[in-house]
Amino acid sequence: MAVKIRLARKGRKRKAFYHIVVADSRAPRDGRFIEKLGVYNPITDPATIELDFEKALDWLQKGAQPTETCRAILSYKGVLMKKHLLEGVKKGAFNEEELEKRFEAWLREKEQKVENKVAGLEQSQEDTKKERIEAERKINEARAAELAKLKLLLKRLLQLKRKLKLLLKRLLQLKRKLKLLLKRLLQLKRKLKLLLKRLLQLKRNLRKQKPKMLLPAKRRQKKSNRIIETGILPVKRDELIPLGTIVRTHGYDGTVVIKTGRDYGQETEEMESVFVEVDGIPVPFILAGCEAARQSLFVSFLGYETRESVVEFTGCRVLTHGDVRDEDDKTLPLYLRGFSIISSDGTDIGVISGIESYPMQIMLLVKSNKGGELMIPLHPDWVVDIDREGEKIIMDMPDGLDTVNS
Repeated sequence: MAVKIRLARKGRKRKAFYHIVVADSRAPRDGRFIEKLGVYNPITDPATIELDFEKALDWLQKGAQPTETCRAILSYKGVLMKKHLLEGVKKGAFNEEELEKRFEAWLREKEQKVENKVAGLEQSQEDTKKERIEAERKINEARAAELAKLKLLLKRLLQLKRKLKLLLKRLLQLKRKLKLLLKRLLQLKRKLKLLLKRLLQLKRNLRKQKPKMLLPAKRRQKKSNRIIETGILPVKRDELIPLGTIVRTHGYDGTVVIKTGRDYGQETEEMESVFVEVDGIPVPFILAGCEAARQSLFVSFLGYETRESVVEFTGCRVLTHGDVRDEDDKTLPLYLRGFSIISSDGTDIGVISGIESYPMQIMLLVKSNKGGELMIPLHPDWVVDIDREGEKIIMDMPDGLDTVNS
């Protein structure tokens, strides 16, 4: 039978290594073998070869035929060289000592070549590693420079974004201020139109009738009392008494709600006109309708028939040119409500919160500064002076009266 020295594959996929075996040529590649001579691993650089030198030489001398790869392996390890030298000894070309010298010289030369190759491979690997590191360093430097540029650009963009936000905020503030200014200008325009309208009405009324002569004022009244010409009858400023405050509009027909703080009956139906305090100036208005409710009046003005025309009067004080008299007592001085009571020695007793009528006597309901509520008779002998402009009543009361009912 023909005997071969060949390779038997071992290992897994992509990680193959080989056994150097002596086998029958008819046996499969990885099948049965006669003897194992060594191991060959081509994956390493240089390739790893483990070989039983004497057994390989013996099988070659017996006539075993190596394959091409195994022949290269045996030549690399010097087996074929030793076989060639042994044939020279048999032929008498040289003796065994010369054989050993020549074989050792060949081995030294072969080992030197292998060492040089390994050193060259290591140097090549080292150079390749240095080149790779240098290339990577350059790439990293380029990336770092690009990243620094991007960071600087991003920082500038953030600064621009903050500036833009601040600018938008200021623009919104200016927009709100402009809207508020326009709103105030419109309000002033409406008030100016209203005043011009009233002035024209007063001018027409003055042309139609002569103003009535006023009686001389009392000595204790100040000279600063002014006369307001309503077009209906002249009224002194200090004769106007507060009726309430316009708190809101009601519906869409120009009706407003006046908060009075007290209940009125049918006495409000006789009112023909009132004064609305616009920027501190009492402006007369003719009533188109008046309806009393609980501590409120629902009033509509002549010539004002829409909600938009009266909404600007919200918050304005409403005055009347005479006492809105109680149903039971036609002589109640209701204008005294809100006046302060001062004793003759200068002590502030309290503020008048209400006026009630009793048989043969008018009682002042006073909210005391010491707490509680007092009832003080409005006796003519006790009243020293009434200051309408200062809203004060100076009274000389008996001792202890300011502590009753407190």
